[in-house]
Amino acid sequence: MGPKKSEPVKVKSFQCPKCGAPIELRAPHAIHTVICASCNSALDAKNPDFAVLRQYSQKIKYRPLIPLGAKGRLKGEIFQCIGFMRRRTTVEGINYDWSEYLLYNPYKGFRWLVESQGHWTSVKPASSTPKQVWTPGSPQADFEVFGSTYKHFQTVTAKVIFVIGEFYWQVKVGETVECADYVCPPHILSREKSEGEVTWSIGDYTTGQDVWTAFKLPGNPPPLTGVAAAQPSPLLDEVQLVGHWMWTFVLIACVIQIAFVLISADEQVLRQSFQYSNTQTEKSKVSNFFELKGRASNLVIQTDADVDNHYVYNSYALINETTQQALDFGREVEYYHGSDYDGPWTEGSRTDTATISSVSAGRYFLRIEPQSDAPVVNYTVTVRRDVTALWPLIVALVLLVLPPCFLKYRQWSFEVERWKESDHPLIVSGEGSDD
Repeated sequence: MGPKKSEPVKVKSFQCPKCGAPIELRAPHAIHTVICASCNSALDAKNPDFAVLRQYSQKIKYRPLIPLGAKGRLKGEIFQCIGFMRRRTTVEGINYDWSEYLLYNPYKGFRWLVESQGHWTSVKPASSTPKQVWTPGSPQADFEVFGSTYKHFQTVTAKVIFVIGEFYWQVKVGETVECADYVCPPHILSREKSEGEVTWSIGDYTTGQDVWTAFKLPGNPPPLTGVAAAQPSPLLDEVQLVGHWMWTFVLIACVIQIAFVLISADEQVLRQSFQYSNTQTEKSKVSNFFELKGRASNLVIQTDADVDNHYVYNSYALINETTQQALDFGREVEYYHGSDYDGPWTEGSRTDTATISSVSAGRYFLRIEPQSDAPVVNYTVTVRRDVTALWPLIVALVLLVLPPCFLKYRQWSFEVERWKESDHPLIVSGEGSDD
């Protein structure tokens, strides 16, 4: 025998006692107040004669994007829109309005859809009272729900400025409550306090397109403005993915560098000292022969000179004994020091290093033609072959780090925009302060 089917929910119809317009109660057993969409009269849904509680003089100036009575499937469950209200808060003389749609399912109860500047949030009553926690550095208490910490976003006074439809309390225009929002994107935790009563609700960020699809609404949802409190960062997954690949390629780059270190010979093939003297007739020098064996590799030529507030400039020629081919280059060693009103200072170095990227095997020597403003300079030339360079790894690491840093900056900018309208903006304007 199969499970017993639930009886269909009955819709109660009547005429507005004030204007005679037809009204349908879609949740007759759960509703306390119904607002006539024709004359704005607030009717007591618990009174057999639907007595008029109050009547609002303003015209209908807010049209709900979701029509009253419309049904939609949200997260696999069907809800019907039965009420609509506009609320407002005023901060520093500026009004901020948003819309709230009351949804009803006779078996699931009530839900809310909140729309502000094109952003939507699906809200339901919290199943338990959130746990208060203190986060280091936070200006006030946050709250924890199921292990997730919700950070305080904003506390405002919300005022009802327009209302139509059915509600489970005696709502009225001008009613105010204190609203505090706590965010853990894409979720939001809200607390409302009014006349000693505190209610908690929890919501999830929902796109306008999801709402339009759920209720089969014509046209397009309203465009987005700014960043919503619970809006998830569109860059979060991208940042995580790029970060994962960055560390993968950093590991590969380090392994390659270590491999080059292990296979490189890093062999010293020449070390010879020379002296420059401005009294010498022939200042050119020729080094001893040195042998380069094996594969073509780089050649590092280091010059160490005992210059002191002087310089020495060496014109080098790396010459292959067999082919007599020469590679010419010049290097300068200079070192200056002194003291002034800022204290001691130094400039330059007594050591210079030059790297030739690829030199074939063979027998070589150096021809050196020095110049200097010092009378005598002693200098030593050291030649090493197949030396592992560190700069390729440094360049690779810099290039690998740039994309994640750029994405991190964009994500930070997104968070700045999110918290701009909160009580705790990440960037505080300097206007009117000395900060």
